[in-house]
Order: sequence, then structure tokens, then C-alpha cells
Amino acid sequence: MARQRCLHILDDVAARRDALLARLAAQPAASLTHKDPPDGWSPLEIVEHLVLAERSVFRDLDALADLEEAPQRLRGRLLRLLVVVILRGPFRVRVPTRSMVPSGSWSLEECGLEWRRNHARLRAYAESLPEAGFQRAIFAHPVSGPLTVSQAIHLMSVHLGTHERQLDRLL
Repeated sequence: MARQRCLHILDDVAARRDALLARLAAQPAASLTHKDPPDGWSPLEIVEHLVLAERSVFRDLDALADLEEAPQRLRGRLLRLLVVVILRGPFRVRVPTRSMVPSGSWSLEECGLEWRRNHARLRAYAESLPEAGFQRAIFAHPVSGPLTVSQAIHLMSVHLGTHERQLDRLL
């Protein structure tokens, strides 16, 4: 059940990613780097952040089979729920780690290429897992700590939704 649900979420995320990239590709170039407010992120920086955040949580996508499971504690589980509530709400929060802050130097094509590459690796890994593998806490969020494969994939979808809404406002 978790396997099927996670693969469905990955399909949905891939479709949303591709629609978002196509939408941005159709925008005038100047709108991709425009910041509103001036201290905020441009649409292109938001996409770069999505790529960096997923890379941070999913760790080394080239060595997924080598990741070791970490124990989940009650505090982390509660913090994960809080992160989901914050991401779904109207809250503006700081990026939890510098590795997720966009440099602003990536092109839309570079973002798309890296994003698709990361998703392909994650998809291949998820397809190789038995049902029980989705309950292994091998990923980590900088606030909530260890995440199971299922939790990390769900959080990826929620995070994308947050920035889809942000981009809707910007564009």
C-alpha cells in the first residue's frame, strides 16, 4: 500500500514539476528573475530552491542503497507534522539550512535538468524497494530529523505545493 501510494505521489510530483517548468519557460525572461518583494526570491530562485531542498533531504541520490536507517523519535514526528502544517499554511519561514538557499546563478534549463535527474534517481530507488522499505527512516529533514521514504516523498509533494502557490502569486 505505501509503495503504490508513494509511486503515485512521485508520478503526480513529476507531472506538476513538468507543468511548472513549462509554465516558466513560456514566461518572458525578465519575469523569471524579477523579485517581488525585492528581498524575496525570483521564480527562478524558487525552482532552484526546490531542487536544492530535495537534494538536501534525499541526501546522496547516487548512493541511496547505502543509506543507513536512523531511529525516529516522538519529537521528530511532531516536528514533521508541524513542518507540514507550516508548509500548507500562509506562513513565510526561513530556509532551515544554507544548503537550500538558491544562488540565483542557475538557468531554468539547469534547474530542470537537475530536477528531472534527481526525480529519476528517486523513482528508480522507490521502484526497487519492497513494501517494507518505504517505512525505513533513511532520509533526514533539517528540522524534523529522520524521515521514512514515505514521509520524505509526502513532504516533497507538500513542499512543491507551497512553492506552486507562491509562484502563482508572483506570476
